[in-house]
Amino acid sequence: MEALSRSSTSVEKGIAELRTFRKVSREYFGAEAGGEYLKEGIFFAWIACVAAWPITVMMYELMRMTI
Repeated sequence: MEALSRSSTSVEKGIAELRTFRKVSREYFGAEAGGEYLKEGIFFAWIACVAAWPITVMMYELMRMTI
């Protein structure tokens, strides 16, 4: 019984430490996250456009050949 209570106490301590780490990381990255998400979103949109361009050209040429 004593071992069970010690293990549950260590689990609760681990969970409390995890919550503290999560809180610190949220506070640290919270201010920086907005600008980073915007930059990453713009970069992703640029990559998507670059990838879609050859596919669009290919579809146009296929449509032109069939007409």
